[in-house]
Amino acid sequence: METRTGPRTVQPLISNLHSSIFHSPSSPLLSLAAGMLVCFAGMTRLTHFTRQGHAYLTLLFIAFALYLLAVVLLLRRRPSGKPSLLVTIFAFAVLFRIPLWFTTPTLSSDIWRYLWDGRLINHGVNPYANSVDAPELDYLATPLRQRIDHAWMATPYPPAAQLTFAGIYRLAPESQTAMQIAFTLFDLAVAIVIVRLLRRLNLPDERVLIYAWNPLIVVEFAHSAHVNSLMALFGMLALYWLLAGRQTRSAAGLALATLTKFVPSLMLPIFVRRWGVRRTLLYGAVIIGAFSPFLDAGLGLTGELDGTGVLGALRIYAHRWKTNDGLFFWLVRWLESWTANPLEAGKLISMITLGLAGFFVLLRSGPGGEREAPQTVIGHAALLLSVYLLLTPAMFPWYLTWLIALLPLLPLRRNWAALVFAAGWLYFAAAVNLSYLFYLDPANPREYEWIRRSEYLPLFVFLMTALVLHKRASPQKSRAGIAD
Repeated sequence: METRTGPRTVQPLISNLHSSIFHSPSSPLLSLAAGMLVCFAGMTRLTHFTRQGHAYLTLLFIAFALYLLAVVLLLRRRPSGKPSLLVTIFAFAVLFRIPLWFTTPTLSSDIWRYLWDGRLINHGVNPYANSVDAPELDYLATPLRQRIDHAWMATPYPPAAQLTFAGIYRLAPESQTAMQIAFTLFDLAVAIVIVRLLRRLNLPDERVLIYAWNPLIVVEFAHSAHVNSLMALFGMLALYWLLAGRQTRSAAGLALATLTKFVPSLMLPIFVRRWGVRRTLLYGAVIIGAFSPFLDAGLGLTGELDGTGVLGALRIYAHRWKTNDGLFFWLVRWLESWTANPLEAGKLISMITLGLAGFFVLLRSGPGGEREAPQTVIGHAALLLSVYLLLTPAMFPWYLTWLIALLPLLPLRRNWAALVFAAGWLYFAAAVNLSYLFYLDPANPREYEWIRRSEYLPLFVFLMTALVLHKRASPQKSRAGIAD
């Protein structure tokens, strides 16, 4: 029989395709995604995101408005279970990020230090031994050296981050785009791990949209290329392996996360009871082993605050870094009438509070941790990160990225406390970008009280409401929420 491929055959195919795209239940999502894509593409027309802060924030906030509508639409609809929707979500996640690879990172200067550290290691130089502007490193100077902020200190990044910088630099020396692509790939890998966790928790795959389409996530990794995407990847893998019963892998994963940035060490109270003594020792051994090749630079815990030594920059961060803080800012202001050194008192109170939160989680994990429901593990991780973010003296937008990765894993359909908690942090993910207005004038960066209030006060209302709802919820409702 002859097969005809003329207009009468092609037209129904086109009609069916048009109908499936624009008249399917997911078509509103596609429309919102298209609008977001226009916003990200529009950012490529900006030459400097902070100097053109008002234009950048206009595009970003429009993208956030469309994103939040997409999240609401996603949570209101019945889970489809169709692979096509998941493919669509990932396809747009990739499309959102690609245009930003063609922009020069201007929201942060961190990428230039990544390149510098990668250059040092590839030349056999210990990046913890000297500050960036040290005369001993003049023979390695390139134009990127002049773009590094805080050149008076050595690197703050732990060994796993250093080896990643070195590997990317080896493949593409001096290439900012290579860094942007690499940390975007780690970011997309986080989304894949989220899907695996969603399936383990019996939650809909499409919830990954909450992370993968979040405009803060898109910009901070595809444009700014922050190393936090690698930290979040190792951290999420550690959680996945923990829940899958692969405790040795989990210990190694959290160690690698800690060796990327130090924040994941806060999660130890969640892990140690499931790990037991042997795997907890493995976690410590991996960290010590990774630092050992760099110890000729010293520990950096004493002497001048110049950032040299493997922990020298961490010491500087603990003593000097303070910007865009929320609860910590008001705590220090309150302490001014009680002590001559309110800043140090505030740090002490914050450390004690974070320690108490960790102790609470440790106690709630149960004997051996085996009685702990998987959803409770995720909730405890979100709790510890939230306490840290509320009390940190320095709050940069990219600090939120790991917490955002946990939000899709919460019981959002039938648990009002979890829903309000997630809504508060999604609001903050948008509002925290107002802090980029601090740098409109590069010669006179300054903080604004109205920005701090706009960022934090609504977040506090959301979180307090979530706490009240959680306290009022009966055990039966809580269990129903876990099932989602």
